This record gives sequence, C-alpha cells and structure tokens, in this order.
Amino acid sequence: MVLAIHHGVLPRTLHADEPSPDIDWSSGAVRLLTEARPWPAGQPRCGAVSSFGMSGTNVSRHSSEPRRTRPGG
Repeated sequence: MVLAIHHGVLPRTLHADEPSPDIDWSSGAVRLLTEARPWPAGQPRCGAVSSFGMSGTNVSRHSSEPRRTRPGG
C-alpha cells in the first residue's frame, strides 16, 4: 500500500477474481479492481491492509501520504 500511495496507482484486488454474489454491489461506490489504475489526484491518498490469521491474530495497517505544506510555511 505504501508503494501504491507513492506511485499514485491503485493496485488490483488480490485473492478475489469475482465479486461475491452475497453482496449488493450496486448499492454503493465500492467495487473490486480487476486491474491497476491511476489513483485520482486532488485529495491526500490513504489506504489500509488487513490480515486475518488462522489463530485469531488480526492486523490492520493504515497509511497515508504526508501533508503538503506551503513553501516557506
């Protein structure tokens, strides 16, 4: 995710080839990315990765690009 933020590219969704039929995908703005695409500019980029272990260990990592400051300020 850190490299995706740095390079401005949204990576394709991993480990999911087809959307789940148990989710109403038409009701919101969330979708699976079937291929990498440019990350829209204009707002700070941020993202998260979650990992769920077999033993019940869960980890989430949230990252965002640094705030931009004005020159000289």
